Amino acid sequence: YKVINPPKPSVDKAVNGQRTSGATPVSKNSRVQIKVAPDPEFKAALPDDAKYGVTSVDVLAGLSLGPPTKVNTVRGALCHAKPINVSLGAKVRSAPPNTKVYIRINEIYRKNFQNKNLPDKRFSEAERMLSIVVK
Repeated sequence: YKVINPPKPSVDKAVNGQRTSGATPVSKNSRVQIKVAPDPEFKAALPDDAKYGVTSVDVLAGLSLGPPTKVNTVRGALCHAKPINVSLGAKVRSAPPNTKVYIRINEIYRKNFQNKNLPDKRFSEAERMLSIVVK
């Protein structure tokens, strides 16, 4: 048998329900929503195989010189139908204006009809990352 991978899903990242380019500063109390949407034709043909989720989401902030530090981790869940809400955390809320914040999805998986989580390795680091600036 030759197994064919399903079409690559899209990763939708939004801040307070609005897609963002990352250039516009957002409030420190903002909520980031992450959703992994399956291909519509794949979902219509095999709805039991078109369930996607993430293992966890890290929030990193550039609070000082050097690389960004992890300030919050959100446990993952299935997010093909309803987005995951990611809080920026207390350290970001107390950070100075113009602090860069990075939201990193650690791993995306597909839950198949047998309830097995199959990691989807087709996503680059850039596709799993959202960078914003807080005001």
